[in-house]
Amino acid sequence: MTSASPPSAVTILVLGGSSTGVAVVERVLRTHDNVLFFDPTPDAVEEAADLGATAEVVEITDPKALEAAFADVGAVELALVAVESDQTALLVSQLAKTKGDARTVIVLMHDHRHREAFEAAEMIPVCATTALADAVAATSSLTLLCNPDLTVERTESTEAAPPSRPRRRV
Repeated sequence: MTSASPPSAVTILVLGGSSTGVAVVERVLRTHDNVLFFDPTPDAVEEAADLGATAEVVEITDPKALEAAFADVGAVELALVAVESDQTALLVSQLAKTKGDARTVIVLMHDHRHREAFEAAEMIPVCATTALADAVAATSSLTLLCNPDLTVERTESTEAAPPSRPRRRV
């Protein structure tokens, strides 16, 4: 296991995702000291360790490898799963619950149509496509970047106003 300093009580585990997983580790370390990162990619593991996480190269889709890695950890309060496919995410999430005794599992989901499968397995899905769509809906600047012939009229009201609609320049 590669570590900046050994954890006193690991409570948050990030599973996979390579660079996405490392980004999650970095964000979680802002508010939590004890973060563990399991990933099959040595470069990602080294980067997570450099950030301050306890990190280990683990083939996270292999139940025996994951079980062996969990043997040194104990129960995990929160597992964050950030892998590239929903099928793999569901497998890794289930392994985190069964092998790692994770009380709560939050999983990065890529296709909103898979939400029911994750919820049925008692996971908390966070949908990447929905998050991106919500971000697009929340900003008119993306519309302006894509079409410089548009302008946005803004209201100067202190009350909450509905989002302004782009209008074509004349």
